[in-house]
Amino acid sequence: DLLILDCPYLPVSVILATLRCLSVSQHGRQLRGPPGSPAELRLEALASGLGWPGGLRAACLSECPARDFSFELPRVLDESSSSCLTVLSLPAAGADRSPEALLQELIEAHSVPSSHHPALRLQLSLWCHARSTQGRREVVAIALYALCNTMRHLGPFSLQQLFLQKWPGLFAELCDLLQCLQLVGPDVGVAALRAAGALLDSRYGQSRAETSQLSQMLGLAMPHGILANALRGLLSGPPVQGRPAEQHQVLIAALDLFQVTTAANHQSTIQLGNAGMVMSMLELLQQTDVASLPAVMAMLRCLELASEVSSATALVLFREFHGLQAFSTRLQKELELLLALSFQGDVHNAEPPAEAAPEAERAAHWDLLLEVTARRRLCRQFLKNIQVALHCSEVVQAGLANVFQGPLMEVLKKAFEEPQKVGLCLFGSSVDIVSNLIQDDPSRVPQMIESRLLPGIFASLSRDTLRSVECLTFIPGVLGAISLHAAGEDFILKSSAKPLKLLVDIQLDPSFAPLLHSQPELIQIISTHVDKVIRNRPTGSMLLTEHVVECLVEALRSVIESSKAYPDWDPTELEDRTDALADRLAAFGRFCWSVLGGGDTAKLFSEKQGFALVREAMELRCLPFQLCSLEGQQHPLGSLFGVQASRPNPGANPGAPIAVPDVSPVLKLLQDMLSSHHGQTMAFVTARVPLLGSTDPYEALAACPVNEVMGFLRSLSGAMTALEGLLSVCREGSSGLPLESLTEPLNMVQELAPLIFRLSAWRAKDKDPKASQIGTYAELVSSVFGEGRQALGNRPTPITVEAEQPRSGESQVQAEQRRIFAAALAPAGPATSPATDRSAGMEVDAGGSSSSDAKDSSSMKTPLARASRQCFRLAARTLRQLLVLASKQLQNRARIRDMMPAAVTLSRQLSQVSKAVLSIERPAEPAAALRWVGDSFELLLKMHEEQNKVAVRPTCICSFYQDAGFELLGPLLQFASQGLGQGSTDHQHLASIAFSGAVGYFEKVTSFKRFSNALQFRTEDGLIPKDDLCRSVQAQALKCVLPVWRQSDLSLAPKSACGSLMKVFLHPLQEKAASEVPLLPPREARGMSVVPHPAAAFLQSFGLAPTAAQPRAAPPPPPSAVAPAAVAADAAPSALLLGTLVEMGFTREQVEAAVQQLTPLGGGGDI
Repeated sequence: DLLILDCPYLPVSVILATLRCLSVSQHGRQLRGPPGSPAELRLEALASGLGWPGGLRAACLSECPARDFSFELPRVLDESSSSCLTVLSLPAAGADRSPEALLQELIEAHSVPSSHHPALRLQLSLWCHARSTQGRREVVAIALYALCNTMRHLGPFSLQQLFLQKWPGLFAELCDLLQCLQLVGPDVGVAALRAAGALLDSRYGQSRAETSQLSQMLGLAMPHGILANALRGLLSGPPVQGRPAEQHQVLIAALDLFQVTTAANHQSTIQLGNAGMVMSMLELLQQTDVASLPAVMAMLRCLELASEVSSATALVLFREFHGLQAFSTRLQKELELLLALSFQGDVHNAEPPAEAAPEAERAAHWDLLLEVTARRRLCRQFLKNIQVALHCSEVVQAGLANVFQGPLMEVLKKAFEEPQKVGLCLFGSSVDIVSNLIQDDPSRVPQMIESRLLPGIFASLSRDTLRSVECLTFIPGVLGAISLHAAGEDFILKSSAKPLKLLVDIQLDPSFAPLLHSQPELIQIISTHVDKVIRNRPTGSMLLTEHVVECLVEALRSVIESSKAYPDWDPTELEDRTDALADRLAAFGRFCWSVLGGGDTAKLFSEKQGFALVREAMELRCLPFQLCSLEGQQHPLGSLFGVQASRPNPGANPGAPIAVPDVSPVLKLLQDMLSSHHGQTMAFVTARVPLLGSTDPYEALAACPVNEVMGFLRSLSGAMTALEGLLSVCREGSSGLPLESLTEPLNMVQELAPLIFRLSAWRAKDKDPKASQIGTYAELVSSVFGEGRQALGNRPTPITVEAEQPRSGESQVQAEQRRIFAAALAPAGPATSPATDRSAGMEVDAGGSSSSDAKDSSSMKTPLARASRQCFRLAARTLRQLLVLASKQLQNRARIRDMMPAAVTLSRQLSQVSKAVLSIERPAEPAAALRWVGDSFELLLKMHEEQNKVAVRPTCICSFYQDAGFELLGPLLQFASQGLGQGSTDHQHLASIAFSGAVGYFEKVTSFKRFSNALQFRTEDGLIPKDDLCRSVQAQALKCVLPVWRQSDLSLAPKSACGSLMKVFLHPLQEKAASEVPLLPPREARGMSVVPHPAAAFLQSFGLAPTAAQPRAAPPPPPSAVAPAAVAADAAPSALLLGTLVEMGFTREQVEAAVQQLTPLGGGGDI
């Protein structure tokens, strides 16, 4: 807005309109800056209209004399002197000349720098414009708007610098101006009121002293102050003939200022409750013309705010002047006027006349639209005031809140008769009134049913009446309120409108997808109130619960049946052809999760085969691959498998024991689902042996028929959907989940995991896309599977995916909204023609041309190859989460306390899965092999370390150690170390990552402190004690690390990896000396031989043997207290340390020489 003020020939009327718009815009800090910012300089130039000899009031009168022009210009005298101000002046007689001529004269006479030309030109234009009375009024209004905008957008510091220091009497002139609003013209009057409001509004950070000064000058604490008198004069003044709009503008600005002073507590209770003020405001209720409606609404807002902050105002308004009856009567009149207008349906959805239509017809259309909008807004404001009255304690105590007396019930009935004509927003607000009345006193339900008020609401319910935010917000609330009474259950169930079924069905209706997507909180609101309906049911009755569950099951069946008509999802055609099915299912899933919530409702949903329908919905062929894990979190519908595992709320009896939910039906369903898709997946893998070979697996996929690859990816996606469901059950089930239920899934995971981790390592990982708050699933699918992985916010021109013709019962505007939402579902990447030739399989590139040359599938430029890569990546993430979560189940304190055989079996099974992942053939490509090594150690670390990073999971580590899993890690570590400093920069980077991850894992699992922080377990189950297990793992880690220490060039390793490597050597020295503990515990229970300590052979070669465990001796005395011979004897290093140093690659002579050098220093050989 301020940039337009730089135009050299801008009319004053445009400047005034620009500042008026800026004065009512939302305030912020966008225009703020240091002193002398462009916004501050422009507003300072515009404020030149404040300096009048007789003050602002005199400037707005016709007899005001002209004034001379003055402009302050900083001028530098010379280099040694400081700058001084030069005042450019012109006599008042020169105002008859043009501003441009005066500008050229001043520039030539005073050599004005070009940087001051815009401000000088602007002030000259304003000075010349002020030759007439109307011109002076406009210039004064511009100056007042500049004052207002300075306060709103620049802050109190700029106000002090630009206005108060130059014009100390500004507040007095402003108060003088407010006393004669009807004499100075509408422009000045509105500007003065806006300026006073900005100075008094506490949101803009003005100082309390200035606010108090202006408040006292205006007499805000007195019932007959300047503002109160001005407002009463405007309310009771005679209308100006031919200029009602201008008069209403001043009145609206005065009412807005009254609201500001009320909210800021500037006014006293006496002033707010003044009967004369309230009566003057209520007189506006008699005006019903369209031009007066904005002023009436502003008056209602003032009364609403005053009633909330002042009990005196509420008593005067509702007891002395019968405000509740007055509002209801005027609301009834307003509804009659609204219904009397000649239009059908909703006028906002009506098509405007064509450009060729007569001017009178076009004007009539827009006048009708304006009147309907104004009357609907006014009706909603009346409802707000009525709500305030019904909740006002003074009204309730005085017995004035009897809603069945007076016209209120008849008004609400009339609003429910034609919801489309009165407007859906007004209809929803009327329903909210009824809901609040019932919540205040549920015994009103039978009387409202008898008076046909509630039947009128239900009779008006349809899909068309729910297409607004207000209706979807308040209609579920009235259902929850009705259920508070015993008669509510029978009334809801016997209603022909079936309101609960309607609320469920709209969530899967494609025409509601844009509204529910743009307002995601609506699903939470609906589900919360439907859950209240279930919880408020009569004791012992399950009718409402059964009805809600039947609605859910029927809606799922319906959407599954209709979705079969959609084409199969194809990664070569990312355009959404399912009417946003994934988004609709997500909204439905969030609703079901809140309504089912565990307990009887979830159990009944399971008995009615609801989870089987969820499975069928997630297996629809029209949905994208890996839909359940695209966002980095589960799809809301897929997460429903875990809803039955969640423990119900104890409610009113928190001390009662909570029954563990029975999740066996869901687990059996997921196992069957996993078994089915696992068999199809492994059948393809078995038939395509090259996938497991050393060659590039994507080349093997490229040689397969497209339909077989699509079937493989679809079955893999189904298996991951089942595992995601199992993850949901594990997360919600916590300690109540039977560990035996994980046995069969882990058997199948043991076959899948090695393959998937190996396939995912063949291509570099992309950063997981994060769905934006407003992004659709179609956008997310395009960002994952589309070419180039474009960001959600940088999409090309959207593609229309549906016909633009309106559907049955749908208006043109609704069709346009649906088309816009469908366009948002267009893919991020370039569109692929449906006629793309797919006969060449993965050899068809993104443009549809066939590659006649050598195969280039490894370039990952084909859509199916990109889809394969993303499927493998997402599947690997799901498998990793499942393995980590399964290992976490073993660390539950209840299970540690009583280690069941199932827990031991699960730990052994996880160990076998880990070994299977590590035992598979390493990829032949070096980069893929390094990625695979890094991923493997990352998986082990997440399985063996607690999430708090301060403890390990000894149960998993013990099973992995007893299964000789650590013996597989040495070659992987050596392979990663061999890549340090070799090959290209990318190869070296991958090697550094893999090596750092490997030594980082050894650092964590060899820490004695982390083992000490871990939970205890029973050794009777064949597990090794924690201390012995720690030393055994340290021995295995040294066995893996020592070859790398001797053979690798560690100067090429990352700094963090070197630190981790040294900690692996130092950890055996923590807490207890290594020679004081048995090297390794026996493992007869596992039938495995004892692995000797890596330093044992060197100890024997030195003629030394480890001593038996002895209690720790007392610390030795300081060196000064003993003889030198004793110091030298005590400083001898331990035998185990000597052997370890020799094993690290130092010769025995070097070690002995180092000991001789350190011993005279008194530090001891351990240093």
